[in-house]
Amino acid sequence: MAIPSLRQATIETVKSWFDDHVEITYEENDDYVQPEIVEPNKPTGLPEDVEEEIIRNDKTAYMADYYVGDYWLGSFKQKVKSGKTVLDTEDAYIYDITIGNKSITIYDRDKKGIIAYWEDESFVYTANSD
Repeated sequence: MAIPSLRQATIETVKSWFDDHVEITYEENDDYVQPEIVEPNKPTGLPEDVEEEIIRNDKTAYMADYYVGDYWLGSFKQKVKSGKTVLDTEDAYIYDITIGNKSITIYDRDKKGIIAYWEDESFVYTANSD
């Protein structure tokens, strides 16, 4: 009895560094099936007075801005790993932190705010603030 070989659908993340930005490209193998965002993994534990303004909410991306009154606190984005992500890293201090079991890259951009970048098997996440 022959057992068919199992092929795992994977996606490879390739980071290309430039003087003022980093390009993160997601390369799929032939068996890769693009996932969909059913329920976004949005921030939790926010104070009650924080208001969420949803910018985009579909199968491939969730983006929201967060405010207290008229004051912008920051943004959050979850998107399906596909295509390319470009992050502005000009004059950035770049370091990694770990929260729980997640490795998060921090891009602390002088006078341009901070970007936190992390990913899981299917999605890429960014959060940014001043």
